[in-house]
Amino acid sequence: MSALLQSRDNSTSATAHRGTHPAPRSRRWTAIASIRHTVAFVVAIAADTIGAPLGEVAGVVFDLSVALLLAALIGPKPFLLLAFVLEAIPIVGLFPTWIAAVTFLSRQGSERR
Repeated sequence: MSALLQSRDNSTSATAHRGTHPAPRSRRWTAIASIRHTVAFVVAIAADTIGAPLGEVAGVVFDLSVALLLAALIGPKPFLLLAFVLEAIPIVGLFPTWIAAVTFLSRQGSERR
């Protein structure tokens, strides 16, 4: 048993010495979350830019697909449903609602960390 533990310790120290030891789990998840929020910002900017000149029916379908995509990226949040409802209102839909929603959710998530 001690030989098994000793060989395990040697393999661990060898990988740590070579610099190939993987980053701690929390750093990896933080990096993945950061990438997801960056992609969510890009989607929100594109959605507010492209979705403005669409008609009512096409705009609602487009906004529904954006809401589902953002929910897949940053998780299903009630604030995304509010942004979808606000985008469906004709005059309010001209405001960059998706950008505001993603900004709010990103800041809310960073405050929890």
